Amino acid sequence: MKWLISLYQNGLNGILADQMGLGKTVQTIGFLSHLKSKGVHGPFLVVGPLSTLPNWVAEVERWTPSIGAVLYHGTKDERAALRSSRLGSPSARVTGAFPIVVTSYEIILADSKFLAQYKWKYVVVDEGHRLKNMNCRLLRELKAIPTANKLLLTGNTRQDER
Repeated sequence: MKWLISLYQNGLNGILADQMGLGKTVQTIGFLSHLKSKGVHGPFLVVGPLSTLPNWVAEVERWTPSIGAVLYHGTKDERAALRSSRLGSPSARVTGAFPIVVTSYEIILADSKFLAQYKWKYVVVDEGHRLKNMNCRLLRELKAIPTANKLLLTGNTRQDER
């Protein structure tokens, strides 16, 4: 946590990489909670594979229920309704009520023009090893989203060799 706070205070991006199951998600949620407690209300965006999104929302609700998370997914019309009802205008002042937005790689590709209208304080990319190819469209779309800071999470599924 101290390392994540130090990165933020120094305006640096980071990569949090360790073995799967050691708590990168909870550490990140704790860090975002810390920022909110210091008056940095976001907005915060978490991007990951579709299979991880329900876990992100559940963990935010479990560890920081006062913050809240919104699963930004669904049909084109459902996402437009979410933007209108839960996210509001991109030019509006972000308050403590603004939820952590959790979405998938596929939705970033589909809605990057909408999501790029927000001035994100932090963008977290889960399972970041997906971004190995510097020419992939997902990486280009993520770069087009304005953000003050970025955090890439990646895990290692192999056991250490002894």
